[in-house]
Formats: sequence, C-alpha cells, structure tokens
Amino acid sequence: MKIKDLVEDLEEMTCFKNFKKEYPDSFLYAIFVILSKEKESDKIQIDYFLPGLNKIASFEWPFKEVKIHEDEIKNCIKQDIEGLKIDLDNLDEVIDKAIKENNSRINVKKIIGILKNDEFNLTCLDNALGIIKINFNAKTGERLKVEKSSLSNFMQIKKVK
Repeated sequence: MKIKDLVEDLEEMTCFKNFKKEYPDSFLYAIFVILSKEKESDKIQIDYFLPGLNKIASFEWPFKEVKIHEDEIKNCIKQDIEGLKIDLDNLDEVIDKAIKENNSRINVKKIIGILKNDEFNLTCLDNALGIIKINFNAKTGERLKVEKSSLSNFMQIKKVK
C-alpha cells in the first residue's frame, strides 16, 4: 500500500473531517509504521502538526479517533507525500538491496520506520537481535546512511566494583 492511499483513506473518515473543522491549519507532519513479516499485526500512525498549539495529533490505523499529544513541539515541516520513490509498497525491496550491498546477513522480521522531512528512517530487526538502520531520501530514493548493530550493544551491563 502507498502512503498516499493511507492518507486519502484517513481523509475520508468522519473523525478526520471533524478534526480538520476544529484545526483547519493542521498539516501532515509524519508517518510512523511498525511492519511485521510474521503474523503479528502492523501499526500505522499518521501525525499532523497543530501550529496554533505546537502539538502533534495522531491517527492510528484503522483511523477511528484522534489523539492530541501533550508534548509541545516546534519548527515542524509539512511532509509532502506526492512522488515518493521510497514508499510502503517497496520498502522490502529497498531494504533487501541495502542489506545486500552492505554485506549484512540480517534476516528482517520487523521494520520500524518514520517518514518526516522527506526522509525515511528505518530500523530493521531480526530474531537474532540483529539491527540495521537505513536512512533514505524518500523523494529521490537516495540511500543516506546504513548502520549495522545488535540489540545486545544497547543492553551492555556495567560491572560494579
């Protein structure tokens, strides 16, 4: 599925129409996804920025209600979703290519991604605690960064003397 299709689906929902009546100056800020290659369900969240409040409003699939977050945030940029070269329907392909070109052996089971400021930041996990982080320019398809790691690197235990 394409991000544009998801946003169009959201825009047809009553909760979104009511939201836009209340916050007409709001704009698309980010798309957050957790995609599983196993039988677990996926999570899709579409975030809008509320300039008057400096807050984020989130719609989570299946888009039945809106949640306005309490944290204040500033300097948000509108995310344009037209003409994306990296999209949900080709993530597997571009991830597999990046993994192969970086001589990684990770077998991706879960993808955590966020699209904002035209950049798709992806964290890919496997069942053996392997992690690969990949950043793409979503508009051009250019790979910006690839970083291999392991979950065990984040869980280092410090010895007490």
